[in-house]
Amino acid sequence: VLPKLIKHYQFIDSFLQVKPGRYIWDGNGSGWDNILKVQRHRYWVETPAMQALAAKYIIKMANVLGDKLIAKRFSGEVEKKRKVMEDYWNKDKSWYCSLDSAENFTGKTISGMWPVLAGLVPPERVKSIVQLNLMNREKFLTPEMPLPSLAKDEFGYDPEGKYWQGSVWLNMSVMTLQGLEEHGYEKEATGLAIRTLNGMAK
Repeated sequence: VLPKLIKHYQFIDSFLQVKPGRYIWDGNGSGWDNILKVQRHRYWVETPAMQALAAKYIIKMANVLGDKLIAKRFSGEVEKKRKVMEDYWNKDKSWYCSLDSAENFTGKTISGMWPVLAGLVPPERVKSIVQLNLMNREKFLTPEMPLPSLAKDEFGYDPEGKYWQGSVWLNMSVMTLQGLEEHGYEKEATGLAIRTLNGMAK
């Protein structure tokens, strides 16, 4: 299994990465089909974070197998991705954002939580992400169901959802809740989970 995971990691880096830390997807490849109608993503924030998360699992497997060289190599990969994530941090919005073709920040999408799950975010930033965005009724704490794909205060947000323009996707919600739990925000994660289940029940 490990060699195949390494090959997959290498494939993503060689096929989607056009320069260090810049990964290109289209709407179909990313799954975010219609987000490009309202947010001009070019370099996607989740991809380097996902690669870091993949590298961490490769390290765990390499350690079990006693392969110190692979573990060391992919520890270096994690650190590369950690440095790259600085380019995606929008301090004005306290969120990790994708970049457009001019490398300007796009709007806040729930994908900005991937760096948190991947363990690439300093504690003080996680705190600001939670307090200023996730638990903010004008951003991601939407009333019917929390954690919309596009934040409520961003251009293109639609309260009716319209796929990736404000809909809630449970896979992204689970990713977000897991990231919160791993950083000690169990209370917030539980509250968001309850709100999500209540929203599903309506």
